Amino acid sequence: MKKKLRKIIIQEKTYLYSLKESLCKKQVGGNLYWKNTLRIYVENYRQTPLVVYFFAKDDYYMGNMLTKEIVDGLNIHYPSVIQKIINYALTQENWQANNSGLTLHNGLSILQKLGYNISSINPEIETIHEFLLEEE
Repeated sequence: MKKKLRKIIIQEKTYLYSLKESLCKKQVGGNLYWKNTLRIYVENYRQTPLVVYFFAKDDYYMGNMLTKEIVDGLNIHYPSVIQKIINYALTQENWQANNSGLTLHNGLSILQKLGYNISSINPEIETIHEFLLEEE
């Protein structure tokens, strides 16, 4: 299967992004977790990406809750959500898209700062991100 980069234009700049989803093999407190990796870069500047990791509990019936519209308007595949994440990284995290890359390990906290209610998908353990990142 060929990976397709998606395109979004914000303030006359073209950004390309991809979203990779994988079910983590480690269980924490009896729960499985989804690791979602969002990689964004400005067209022709592939060496300086914004990488955001999102971890969400696996739901037995729904699967990856970040890719279902459980919370009003929150699906990390939606361009409107991607646009908000890019704007957040540019303004709040000082991402210099043309000059330097940036990695953010707690994407759920970004979604919360953007006004989304993530209580139903938020991992219960604060250090879940570091724990699951060790899996790589």
